Amino acid sequence: MNLKAFKNFAVLGLEPHYRPRRPGSTDPFPLSIAEAAALANDVELEMAGDHQLYAAALIAAHSPYAQPEIRGRDWHTYVTLLGEIGIDPWAGGPAWNREVRDRLRPFRHAVAASHAIAAE
Repeated sequence: MNLKAFKNFAVLGLEPHYRPRRPGSTDPFPLSIAEAAALANDVELEMAGDHQLYAAALIAAHSPYAQPEIRGRDWHTYVTLLGEIGIDPWAGGPAWNREVRDRLRPFRHAVAASHAIAAE
């Protein structure tokens, strides 16, 4: 199953009841599957605004599966880019998921509204 098919299945089959969990934690991930897919889409299409880019960087900095291999080919670029926008990948940042939700509040509402319109 490719990523697009999985996303469509997850959004249609699991929303609004499913809330993904952060890796290695019982805390909920700060975005729903639909919100995360919309954010990834905006970043990939270079349509993301500053708040979206910063939130995506916070997610990458605090999600172990989003990070490149330490000392790997992309590690230096990854750490340098995070440093440029003021994110320390070594800091614990226990409130990062709340910050993602707060920064993306208008974006999350827009995603929810688009899904509500599509469901009509």
